Amino acid sequence: MGFDDPIVFPGQPGKSHLHTFFGNTLTDAFSTVDSIAKTGNSKATSDATASASAIRYKCIHGPNDANYGYINSIPKCKTGEILVQEVFFPQCWDGKNLDSANHMSHMAYPSGGSCPATHPVGVPEITFNIEFLVGANDDLGRWRLSSDNYDKSLPGGFSSHGDWFYGWDPKVADAFTINCNRTKRNCHSHLLGDGRYID
Repeated sequence: MGFDDPIVFPGQPGKSHLHTFFGNTLTDAFSTVDSIAKTGNSKATSDATASASAIRYKCIHGPNDANYGYINSIPKCKTGEILVQEVFFPQCWDGKNLDSANHMSHMAYPSGGSCPATHPVGVPEITFNIEFLVGANDDLGRWRLSSDNYDKSLPGGFSSHGDWFYGWDPKVADAFTINCNRTKRNCHSHLLGDGRYID
């Protein structure tokens, strides 16, 4: 965790709101594509099996992961339950720009299962799936994200967002693209579609 954002405020430690970093363990304000690809360890797993909604939350309880359904703000999960936050990145690219001034407009979400004409190139879906175990002293009615800079009478969690910094090993990315993405096969978490898995 840190008040750094190597995408929006590169080289400026402490300039951003609090971020929780997933994946590379050395991520900070000075991280680059090269440093993420070649240094640090990974603590992340991958699963792109979820739906196309941008952000959602739910409470999971019971032996079969029963849940109350999804909502768009932080729910009041009970003690012992798991609060799940899911962030879904856009799957449609404009085919021209690798970035944009706001770091968003070169990408779009599909509509009705298809990419819009303005963003015709489909890309693999990236998701963040984050779980918090609710403790006996946790009051989820008071939980807010550090970026929730809006009316405090409204529920927390509306400002949830994520950034992606590409740092995959090219051989692993190529295997996933060829065996999973191009064949439209659901390779789940860690699988590369050719009998190998990411360890």
